[in-house]
Amino acid sequence: MTDHKEFASSVEVIHMYVLRKWFKQTDAEALTSKPFKYPVTVYESRTINEIREGEVILLDKNFNRTTIACDHVVTCWTRPDPEFFRQVKDAGIPVVSVGDAVRPRNLHAAVKEGASVGLVLDANKFLNPNNAFIDEVPIDIAGQLTR
Repeated sequence: MTDHKEFASSVEVIHMYVLRKWFKQTDAEALTSKPFKYPVTVYESRTINEIREGEVILLDKNFNRTTIACDHVVTCWTRPDPEFFRQVKDAGIPVVSVGDAVRPRNLHAAVKEGASVGLVLDANKFLNPNNAFIDEVPIDIAGQLTR
C-alpha cells in the first residue's frame, strides 16, 4: 500500500518493473532470479485508516474504504513515527522498528532488516531489549524461551 499515485515511482523504472513482476510471481525477462513465493498486491493512492484484528482498512482519495484481511501489517515510512510505534506497542501488538525508523542509513540496511523480520514472522518470535527481532537463537535457548 502506498499513498503515492504509483508504487515505487521514485526508483529507476527497471527496478519498479522487476518488483512488479516478482509481486505477480513471474520473472522479468532475461533475469534468472527467483520470484516471490506468494503474490503481493499493491494498493496505490491509499492510506491506512484503521488496523483491526485480522484486517486493515484503507482509505482512498475519495474516502472510499477497502478492507483487507491480513495476518501481519508492515509499514514503511520515510520518517520515523515514534508516537505511532508507541501506540501500537502499548496496544500489545508485536511491533518492530527497521530501516530509517531506527536511524538514517542506506537502503541495504533497511532491506536487510525488513527481510530479517519477514523471515521470522512465522517462526517463534523473540525480541531483544531494543524491540528488534532475534532470528538466530540457539535451539537449547529457544526451547527455554518457549516453555
